[in-house]
Amino acid sequence: MTSNPYRSLKSGSDIRGTAVEGVKDEPVELTDKAVFDLMAGFCRWLEKAKNITSGKIAVGHDSRISAERIKAQVVSALGKYGFVVYDCGYASTPAMFMTTVDLECIASVQITASHHPYHKNGLKFFTREGGLNASDIEEITELAVIPCDKADIQAEVVAVDFMSIYAKRLRNMICEGVNAEDYEKPLKGYKIVVDAGNGVGGFYATDVLEPLGADISGSQFLDKDGMFSEAQKMYDAMSDEIGAFMKQMQDAEAFDVESRDGKWGGGYCTVFEDYKQPFILANFNGTTGDVDVLTHEFGHAFAMKKALDKEDCELGVGGSETAECHSMSMEFLSWPSMN
Repeated sequence: MTSNPYRSLKSGSDIRGTAVEGVKDEPVELTDKAVFDLMAGFCRWLEKAKNITSGKIAVGHDSRISAERIKAQVVSALGKYGFVVYDCGYASTPAMFMTTVDLECIASVQITASHHPYHKNGLKFFTREGGLNASDIEEITELAVIPCDKADIQAEVVAVDFMSIYAKRLRNMICEGVNAEDYEKPLKGYKIVVDAGNGVGGFYATDVLEPLGADISGSQFLDKDGMFSEAQKMYDAMSDEIGAFMKQMQDAEAFDVESRDGKWGGGYCTVFEDYKQPFILANFNGTTGDVDVLTHEFGHAFAMKKALDKEDCELGVGGSETAECHSMSMEFLSWPSMN
């Protein structure tokens, strides 16, 4: 009997596995093929268990660096099986179930690994009846080994800002439940601290609690893009000047790092001389290489900044013998923080 390579990815009522390379003795399990096959298994399970072969399926994800890569395979599989994808982008797990209520989706998929380390990721499935159970996931892994015989159909994808809808639902629930004299500000006078750990949960502080009057000033790690917040802490510790420059780059929106169709490939640093502003372009792919690219190009950017201070951009580039000195130096300076 042929062994099932996906059975080991079952973790209770979810799919979980290593999704990012670079961790010793942990090869990537959630490869593109594995994700596609598992999603094909989910589509077959919908037909077999629920007699569902078409309709809207919502897809969301947390802030893990492998999310976009995995989402591409999720969308590809859903398209081949004839489903319309509602792309909710960054989303919390409870919110994804609510898409079956508020958006009338027939199912939803959350790309997340909950509390697991950064290099892990997974898939959590919902239908209108709730989350799938362990036996459902086991059946999906069995159905995933069946070769896909569907035509290469591109999915119809609809972008949806569902977290705004979900946050409004939560605000209304709190207002109704508290029924305060100041109905619209039931949390006025309360100081509530949220530590979102650079996960998607930061919305609860900024989009739910604060609009209802709560003081959230003590909250931390609300930024769902954990890579940049962690990089900021690293550069702050490196020196006040480098830390201030990293903050200025973010404030100026001088990073374009998300991959998208039609975008220029690779990664590089340039400078807008009229604005005296370095700019970094990259194409993150959800691997540890994203960290390498960001660190490397930031070295170029800082050199550009110092050259602009001296009003001589050529100092920031140099000749072929010295062009990579600044970038490689930043990589070496950053090495103690790479864990």
